[in-house]
Amino acid sequence: MSYYSSPAVAVASPKKKGKLMKGLSKDLKELRRMGGLGVDTGEGKMFLEAAEVLLSLIEKLRAEEKEMKRKKKEEKPAMKAARKKTCTKDVFFKLFLRVVIIER
Repeated sequence: MSYYSSPAVAVASPKKKGKLMKGLSKDLKELRRMGGLGVDTGEGKMFLEAAEVLLSLIEKLRAEEKEMKRKKKEEKPAMKAARKKTCTKDVFFKLFLRVVIIER
């Protein structure tokens, strides 16, 4: 019975999330361009305000993602060098052990 009571949670890949955000922002911009669903009514203004808030949140998320990508790109060479350094030490240690074992 717990199968039916708990809601299913779908986890989207980063690529899929990006596509969804892009589509949502496009739709919200189109809604804003059209002027909402009748700005004269209270509902129209409410929709426009909600669209503005959502667009600002989407832009903020995009900026954060760009910053994360930039940081990751900057850290990548340092991590690669550190991995290469430890790998080189391991290789020398293994070669040293082989030489010691062969000499005995």
